[in-house]
Amino acid sequence: MIVCSAARRLGLSLATAFLGLALGSNGGAWAQAYPPDGTDFPTIAPNEGPEGAAGLKPLSVPPPKGFDQQSIWNMKVVGFNDGQGRPSSDDGWIENQNGRYIVYMTSTGGSKLNPLTGKVENSGTSLIDATDPAHPVYLANIPTETAAGAAHLAVCGGSTLPGGQKNRWYMLRHDGPTNWEVWDTTDPAKPARLAVLIGSGKNTHHAWWECDTGIAYAVFQSTSDGWHANQHVYIWDLGDPAAPQFIRQFGLPGQQPRANPAAQSCTNAPGPDCYEGVTNPPTGAHDIYSAGKTRNRVYIGYGSAANGIAQILDREKLLAGCAASANPQDCANNPSQADLLYPQISYLTLNPQDGAHTFIPIFGVPIPQEQTDFLTGT
Repeated sequence: MIVCSAARRLGLSLATAFLGLALGSNGGAWAQAYPPDGTDFPTIAPNEGPEGAAGLKPLSVPPPKGFDQQSIWNMKVVGFNDGQGRPSSDDGWIENQNGRYIVYMTSTGGSKLNPLTGKVENSGTSLIDATDPAHPVYLANIPTETAAGAAHLAVCGGSTLPGGQKNRWYMLRHDGPTNWEVWDTTDPAKPARLAVLIGSGKNTHHAWWECDTGIAYAVFQSTSDGWHANQHVYIWDLGDPAAPQFIRQFGLPGQQPRANPAAQSCTNAPGPDCYEGVTNPPTGAHDIYSAGKTRNRVYIGYGSAANGIAQILDREKLLAGCAASANPQDCANNPSQADLLYPQISYLTLNPQDGAHTFIPIFGVPIPQEQTDFLTGT
């Protein structure tokens, strides 16, 4: 399957291919309230064999067929849309909107002719109706004001959001490095922008939107926020997408505006003035995933390709921590090291050559069974 039923994200290149198993007509894949729509998680049964583990025979992989033949795996291409030739990013979304499967395809930028409008438009977000996967229909390009694309997004339904309007749909996306904005995509052929959450940006990246609570986490860096990193995390309450409420900025100790550029590593010299990671300041945030209210965890990966750090946070302390701060008036935008450490459960500094590009929790994996017969002997 190319679609994750929990997140509904996908990554496709150049054009959009539609897979029969991923885009069935009954919508059953979306029935359970997995994140971001709820707090249920699938149960993972320990039913995998040990084949492929060190010291055992390798997995048997059938030889590939020709490029134009169906794969031996659980998918086949049943439809195709050229996406107006717009370049796609590594992110995307499929949303069941009252029985219509709408594909939200991200873009890395540039401009192309839009035959629907007769105009050359910056490539932003392509909306494609894939309800009939054999005949997907391109509905709209939501152009960006910059030519830098809109490489990341998240979508929530108003019937799930605490303050959303029933049977309406909303998209959170960025316009290049400059902003984060919310769109009403209820009519995917005529999307309308509702709000600009923040502007004057110089960097953006991944976002995660909890549809059942409305809490949205987004990577951003403004030209004036003063943080010592290329990008960090902003958090809003988008329970009512038309009335966004800012909660706080967040990052690693050593990234906050009041951090000491000459501080020592918290590993070598722990104290009230130190930085986490292997560089000062630590590398910027790259992605965020929330496990929601029940699991009460938020996961942030810092550094996409090098100097990586994986951080695990207490969600409730992250969202409400400024109320417990010794300096609540400064905590949201200019936190102390104590403010940043308050929600932190743990962090892992990776090899400097490795980045924490994607840090996604997978709960319930039977680790002891998977480790059987590995070189460690465990």
